[in-house]
Amino acid sequence: MCTKILDSYTRRPVDSHELALPRSLPTAQPMRYLEITIPEGRRAAVLGVLNDAGINYVMSDETSNENYSDVVRFPLVSSLMT
Repeated sequence: MCTKILDSYTRRPVDSHELALPRSLPTAQPMRYLEITIPEGRRAAVLGVLNDAGINYVMSDETSNENYSDVVRFPLVSSLMT
């Protein structure tokens, strides 16, 4: 029996290669996983800073009744935190 996996947003079938986790080397450097809420109207500024710094991130919609539009999550090597 073959089960098809559908993308929850586009409802299109997802290929198995899209499900593969990226390969990376283990690191001995301490890291922190940050989760930041983005105020309405500040999305471009926050993403600009992350992109300029070369930080990979994941973003999702903020669905509470607060004045935030998005939530962004990303790992940060402790040596970058000053």
